[in-house]
Amino acid sequence: MMRRNRNVATWLVCVVGALVTTQALGQAGPEDDILDTIRGKSSPSEGDQRRIHEWAQGKVTKLKQAAKTDGLQALKDFRAYFNNQYEHNENDNAFRLTLAGQLAEVAAVEFQPGANTIVSQTLARILFDFGTIETLPGILAGLTSTDQPTRFLCAQALSRLTSTIAADKSKCDKTIASLQKAGENETNPVILSRIYMALSFKTAAQIPAAADAMLAIMESRLTARRSSYIGIDRAEVEALRYFQSSGVTGALSQPQRIKLVAAIATFMRMDAVLFTKANLSPDEKDHLIRRLIIEEEILAALVGSNANNGNLRKELDEGGHLRRQQVLEQVYRWVGDPATQTAGALGAAPWNVPMGAP
Repeated sequence: MMRRNRNVATWLVCVVGALVTTQALGQAGPEDDILDTIRGKSSPSEGDQRRIHEWAQGKVTKLKQAAKTDGLQALKDFRAYFNNQYEHNENDNAFRLTLAGQLAEVAAVEFQPGANTIVSQTLARILFDFGTIETLPGILAGLTSTDQPTRFLCAQALSRLTSTIAADKSKCDKTIASLQKAGENETNPVILSRIYMALSFKTAAQIPAAADAMLAIMESRLTARRSSYIGIDRAEVEALRYFQSSGVTGALSQPQRIKLVAAIATFMRMDAVLFTKANLSPDEKDHLIRRLIIEEEILAALVGSNANNGNLRKELDEGGHLRRQQVLEQVYRWVGDPATQTAGALGAAPWNVPMGAP
């Protein structure tokens, strides 16, 4: 299963990589002359913004036509050409930001379900290249695309803008809401890991909302894992790292801490059960060991020292997978053993984790 997840990640990298490695330039046309009359303006007017929007729309229309016959070459040419316009040495910064914003508006429409995948991937890559807050409407729309590389690129673009987004409450609230919805619906673990990264707001004012969104996504993942085997993937690692930060856990409310303990306890129990399998690959063993250690560290930080707590880290350090049954026993010391009905450290108030963390 780990090999399948790595194949998914490799596929995404290859598709995205096809958008990166090109020296080709698209062909300029007479419609590009309008840009030369706007480039140096420190404050493009509403009319200028409209003309840039129309220009961007016209170029995307040409891309859609070329994609039908030229495939990836059209993608490469368009991306290189658009970046050349964006980096033109006569551009004023205000022009660049306007160009990014207007293309983002055009892209938002093109990211709708049923869009040509070459077109949506090209636009997502360009918005990623721009790396500016003006692209936000487009990359948020890209999270809803039915095309996986497009969603990957847009989530990745958002993760680069976290600190900038955090400075604007309205944009931050909208971004967090969009990422939560996308995360709850996402089935690709590679994309989901980028969604968790994009949600990793570290400013005190944004942590509560970001934590709520992550907890909601984690609960949706637990629901999926309860209903079927979804494999050993790295999706939750970024969420675990986020909650491992003392600055984050210290900013959580008590209800959030209780929800987090319940979620981590269940993930840990599920991971420990997977770890008992005899035929795990080396990669799967390594991944589960790393995940189990982080999960226990988070619980210890939240709950505090207690003689009844489990200590699976000790078992892992002493024998790794050879002590897999003992690791599960230590997890049951945390969550309770459903076979013997022996209570776990987390069963008492205020955590009240159900027996065995089902």
